[in-house]
Amino acid sequence: MKRMLQMLAVVFLVIAGLGFVKFQQIQAAMAAGKGWSAPPETVTSVVTTQGRWQGALEAVGSVEPVQGVTLSADLAGVVDKIAFESGSHVSEGQVLVTLDTRQERAQLASAEASMKLAKNNLERSRKLLDNQAIAQAEFDQVEALERQAQAQVRVVEATIQRKTIRAPFAGIAGIRQVNLGQYLESGKPVVPIQSRIPSTLISRCLSSRCRHFAWAAWCMPAAIIPTARSRPAASPRSIRWRTTTPETFRCRRPFTIRRASCGRACT
Repeated sequence: MKRMLQMLAVVFLVIAGLGFVKFQQIQAAMAAGKGWSAPPETVTSVVTTQGRWQGALEAVGSVEPVQGVTLSADLAGVVDKIAFESGSHVSEGQVLVTLDTRQERAQLASAEASMKLAKNNLERSRKLLDNQAIAQAEFDQVEALERQAQAQVRVVEATIQRKTIRAPFAGIAGIRQVNLGQYLESGKPVVPIQSRIPSTLISRCLSSRCRHFAWAAWCMPAAIIPTARSRPAASPRSIRWRTTTPETFRCRRPFTIRRASCGRACT
């Protein structure tokens, strides 16, 4: 019993000592906190002035041609003539590639001869009909043959035209993909053509209230935006804009990336 009381006394003394030490630490911390103060905040001041502000957003756009197409062969044949160079300017209706049409031209000569004969027979039949020397049915048959001969001439002429590849509009020819003497299959690409002017700038802007695009000042002034996508794209959440450059500015080639400034009520 005496031994147990001694152990309890020792434990009590240890706990009391620890409590006293902790109490002293708390008192010291409270005394140090009374003398601490927060450092002053840094404040920057500027003088306000009145001025005009134009809202603008920077955007990256791509220059695309208003018209662009890759010409291909309508009918198969051997390339007989190439009348353009890669990268050259071509005019509307200019002949670019001609396929071999010797067989078709021979057929055209035969069809024209048949048409001439049919016309002569028609003239003779008309005179005979006026003299009541032939029946109306016989004259109608001769007239139908003459019309068939004319139609056959037009068919051969259309075949020759289909073997002549022309530029559908004025523009810049790309790299030609055919060679002289090559057998060109139907539908095989011949050359891409892109209109040089006017060009369109397609860009994305986070605002639906943009009204003007400005490219580099040394090349093109601001252009009015005629077309905007009706709803934002899913990713990213932006509006797609399209603007057309004036025809007097020729420095932008198609399929180049340009920085644009979207301004005027761009909020």
